[in-house]
This record gives sequence, C-alpha cells and structure tokens, in this order.
Amino acid sequence: MAAEAPDKQIETAPRRFVVLHHTGHPTEPDHYDLMIEADEGLQTWRVMIAPDTVANDCTLQPLPTHRRDYLDYEGPISNNRGRVRRHDSGTCTIEHGLSVMRVQFEGERLMGSWLITFESNDGERVEAARLQRGD
Repeated sequence: MAAEAPDKQIETAPRRFVVLHHTGHPTEPDHYDLMIEADEGLQTWRVMIAPDTVANDCTLQPLPTHRRDYLDYEGPISNNRGRVRRHDSGTCTIEHGLSVMRVQFEGERLMGSWLITFESNDGERVEAARLQRGD
C-alpha cells in the first residue's frame, strides 16, 4: 500500500464520478475514461479495462480536464472521435496526499476504497498514474 502523505487533506463533500466506455475512435483502441468532479471540471484518466474489474492495480493515463457535461452525456464525440456510453456513475469522497489520492467510490459497479498514485518526472506534471484497490 502507498505511504500516506504527511500533509493529507480530507474532502468531506461527495463528488460525482462517471466511467465512460469510449469506442470507435479512429486512431485509439477502445478504452474507459474515469472522470471525477474537480473544481475546474472533470479530472480524467484513460484506463484500458473497466475499473471495477481491476483485480489489484492497473495503469491510468492522465488526460486533460474534461467538461462537466460528460457526467450525464452518452453519444457521439465531436470531430468523429467515436462514441461514449456510461459504464458506471455515482459519488465518491477523496483524501488527497502529495502523491496519492484515496477515493471511496459509491457507484453501481465501482465501489469501495481505491488509491490513485501519481508519478512525475519533473516534480510538477503528472506523467503516469496507477489505480489500485485500497481495502
């Protein structure tokens, strides 16, 4: 289990999340987008398998912040970039640390305690992330 950051900050207000199955992109394989509500929009990661099917851990690819519209959207993506279909949605609470985020998901499929750990090459920009069960 990842070490807890000494400067952890607990967020008690639930945030919405959604997992979208993204198919039909002309240059990328089908994948899932894990999106969690943040102050500036939706913090988003690409994951190659449905997060609720992860046995222990998997790689997350950080993506740019997405619009909140995706919390409720299903359908075609602009510029012929495929389609999205809701795989799961719900609420979550978050405990932030310096390089780890503990998320308590309450969805239809994705439930329980999970860790999102961050890796950066320059100390600022997140280059990679991992999703792992936190129970």
